[in-house]
Amino acid sequence: MEKLIDTPSDKSKTKLGWLREIPGQSSPDAFLKVIERLEYVRLLNLSTESENIHSNRLLQLAS
Repeated sequence: MEKLIDTPSDKSKTKLGWLREIPGQSSPDAFLKVIERLEYVRLLNLSTESENIHSNRLLQLAS
């Protein structure tokens, strides 16, 4: 998780900032950028244990 907030040496955006960017207009290029971010998140291998999350919060996230 620390890799997401570490500032790169070239002072560009952090990985978290990059992940939070709005994709913009619907276009093939924007779709490819979203797929690139999705692949990055999947490579993080985050745990998906949801038993400690309140059911109403899960419903909010799903909507």
